Amino acid sequence: MKQLRLVFSNSEDKQTTFRQNLCQEDLPREVIEAAMTVISDSHLFVKDGIDLYATPKAAYYTETIVTPIFGDTTI
Repeated sequence: MKQLRLVFSNSEDKQTTFRQNLCQEDLPREVIEAAMTVISDSHLFVKDGIDLYATPKAAYYTETIVTPIFGDTTI
């Protein structure tokens, strides 16, 4: 399964990452950039007065490969 990771700078200029598990794969750059702009402009994610996703910086997909050893791997 691929995971979309959106990298932002918070309002204190520290890096934060928004991770999305259920996403369409291979989204165009323009769509991801537009979504990141909406997230940063909304100011919905604030903790202790810090805007967590203030400035879009980067985006990438990661993929996890699970190698079962024993038991139920659907857990």
